[in-house]
Amino acid sequence: MRVGGGLLFLIALLSIGDCASDGRAASGSSIEAAIKQLTREARRFQTDPLGLPAEPDFARRFEGTIEADDLDRALSRRTHRNPFIDAYVRWQLISFADDSRALGELDEQLFGAFMRHAPAMVANPRADRDLVALLKRGNQSGPLSGADLRRLQRLERQLNQMTKRAELLNRPAIGFYEWAQKKLGPIGPRPRQWLLCRCAATIAAGWPARSIKSAISRAFTESVRDRRFTPSQRRVVADQSRRLIGLDRTIINQMTFLADGSLRVTFSRSRVEAKDAEAWVERLMGKW
Repeated sequence: MRVGGGLLFLIALLSIGDCASDGRAASGSSIEAAIKQLTREARRFQTDPLGLPAEPDFARRFEGTIEADDLDRALSRRTHRNPFIDAYVRWQLISFADDSRALGELDEQLFGAFMRHAPAMVANPRADRDLVALLKRGNQSGPLSGADLRRLQRLERQLNQMTKRAELLNRPAIGFYEWAQKKLGPIGPRPRQWLLCRCAATIAAGWPARSIKSAISRAFTESVRDRRFTPSQRRVVADQSRRLIGLDRTIINQMTFLADGSLRVTFSRSRVEAKDAEAWVERLMGKW
């Protein structure tokens, strides 16, 4: 069993280098200047995630004024193809949020763009499909040679380090999702739609989704008391819930090296099944 190639593949996949330039021409506008400055900061924090600020603070540091319409548009579209850079830029831009309209007041077109272009999360190394397949084979291979065993032990150490790094780098994306949830408030379909959006992003990046799925269940149950949440809106959200069916990622939980030289790996799955979506719809329609 060879693992060197799998490890190199994983390291290359998870190195968060510049995927592309942000593709923006210098326009002299405040929002363009802000995005460029934040992009430079994000590149620096890629190599030193421990230096990430605890909260968005860019509004206190930026020498300029950003118009509310420009801010809303910037928050509603991707600023970079690299997921960390995009999330960091938009996370820092929310420090200007007092100058923007409430997200719940955006027109349908702009809110739709906000949903479609929500920040992607940095991928979980433990959900890398090639690595999962490799370790599933290792789980069935019996006692390993000394060389293979040492490679796997190095892989485990590397995987632990990479997972901690990815968790740190996800601070901006998670912060953005949590800010938007508060900004959307408790009324109407949009806060529920945003929870579904976050659930999809969480699973797509290979992270456990149990807590966000529980939040959806609670929010849908509580929505029955929301008189401003109309039957037609509930049907739209129900359809969106069902579209999540089939999202599914396998996650490596633990690698254990047994006394006989064999490997045992435990896995979990982050997914939305039909029974999850139908339970949400029943809660949404007051049938729970």
